[in-house]
Amino acid sequence: MLLEFEGSNNEPAKLSELEINIFILEIFLAGSETTTSSIEWAFSELLHNPETMVKDTNLVGYFIPKNTQVFVNVWAIGREEECWEEPLCFKPERFLGSKIEYNGQHFEFIPFGAGRRICPDLPLGHRMMHFALGSLLHEFDWEYDFSTNPNPIDTNDKIGLVV
Repeated sequence: MLLEFEGSNNEPAKLSELEINIFILEIFLAGSETTTSSIEWAFSELLHNPETMVKDTNLVGYFIPKNTQVFVNVWAIGREEECWEEPLCFKPERFLGSKIEYNGQHFEFIPFGAGRRICPDLPLGHRMMHFALGSLLHEFDWEYDFSTNPNPIDTNDKIGLVV
């Protein structure tokens, strides 16, 4: 679509090559900025409520004591007979039927747009956010240093616009 603005034959260009490059760059930056902002917001909430990172928890009926290292057995999940038809056969297409729908019908994804104007990288952004947040939480001990700034983190919403 942007190439139509470049002009053809003797017609003058409606947009310069620099302007087209700027538009393309903005598309990439907009996609990465939303993931970064979401991770920053998640960390501000976790630092505001640090006890949630270090307490005992109960997950699907299993008691998990604090300081427990949890590993997901992906090998076993991929071979679960109750979930997959012919689990020992190589069928990568079985993963195409995800239960998460990114078509703009679920309100939790509305910030990513809806219908024809939905963000094309929504599935990637969703996965990257979980991967980055999980990796950072796993590798580092996070805490807020009240000695340098005794005021708690301001997590009040503010009206803003992202274009």
